[in-house]
Amino acid sequence: ATVYHLNGYLRRNETALRSHDGFGGHLVKVEPGSREASDAAQAAELEKEESERESKRPRVNGDTRDTEPFNKLEEVMDILVKHRLQLDMQNEPVTLFCMRPVCKLFNKIATSIASKKVKTLDLSITPLVNGTGCYGYFSIDGYDEETFAVEKWGFDGGHSDIKQYSKKEDVSLLYQPPEEAGIEGGYYPVNTEAATFDWESGTLLRDLEEDEDEDHDSADWAEYAYHGQLMRVFWHPSQADPVHPPERRDFNGQAKPSLGVIIAEFNLRRRPDCGNVTKSQKGVTINYEVLESNASQTEEEEDAPEEENKDSDEEGNGAGSPLGQTRRYIEYSGKIKLNWVKVDFGILVRAHACEVKGELRRKYSNILKERPLTQTEKEYEKLVALAAGC
Repeated sequence: ATVYHLNGYLRRNETALRSHDGFGGHLVKVEPGSREASDAAQAAELEKEESERESKRPRVNGDTRDTEPFNKLEEVMDILVKHRLQLDMQNEPVTLFCMRPVCKLFNKIATSIASKKVKTLDLSITPLVNGTGCYGYFSIDGYDEETFAVEKWGFDGGHSDIKQYSKKEDVSLLYQPPEEAGIEGGYYPVNTEAATFDWESGTLLRDLEEDEDEDHDSADWAEYAYHGQLMRVFWHPSQADPVHPPERRDFNGQAKPSLGVIIAEFNLRRRPDCGNVTKSQKGVTINYEVLESNASQTEEEEDAPEEENKDSDEEGNGAGSPLGQTRRYIEYSGKIKLNWVKVDFGILVRAHACEVKGELRRKYSNILKERPLTQTEKEYEKLVALAAGC
């Protein structure tokens, strides 16, 4: 057997051998424990280099002459925030998130930049009404994420509840600062007419249960399949923002206009109570008023089929009456007025962190071909995961 002596750490050599055109990767074998030993030695070297770089950075000591420049740090940073940092960092939510726990000064700077950025967003609400469950093999035939909602459930998320809605006009939102007149600072509808929308479910059969409707032939007019209304809040990032909305394409692969980034969804019951309502979800707060909420019930007597009537007459010697069935129906209707929306900077942090997390996964995958991750890289990965909420 031929023995090769390779210089350097194991990961880099292993990657080079496995990717070499003239050498089969299946021939590369690594002895148990070798990679761990190599990683430990390489990590120690990397940490030593990082520690040396850290020791060369200036530190504040007891000498007044050395600390004098640092005493002006806050004053200098205030100037930078006013004239530069706001522009440079307002579109870096994850960076601002990482700055806040560093010290009081950095927390102050990050909070100031974030509070200004969160007032400049392009937001909208899409009201969706008359949600109906979709069943069978063709449940997502013609699927469009603009009017469909898919909820995963089960231990492994292998089951889905699919609902289709009717879309009302989008409601654009614009930030308005607090006023002495009593208006709260937040995002208010621009197209006020579209901010008031209504719904009518149509006649729904009450007595039909899902277990009885094996083929779901009656799902479009059964009460059990009616899911009420849904309000989706969208953020439409600008080209300067680091977050990119999901692409949309039709069945022919043609690009469709982006819907934006969904930052919250608010479900309403079939018959919400009338009155003013405030709900919050993941840093988004919405206020609306239920102006009308109705549920009208009706009953209908159905005559039995002629064959059943004939059998009944024979059993009763001709003296029986037709056997009928009473069906109960219900119809939901109502009207809602959207008032305002408030958002927390955390929604931008989460959206940005999710993209950064994907970028880190790809970047670190390449790094691991050459060396183990440093402690700093591992800590940053954990911080990004924390910011993304996963």
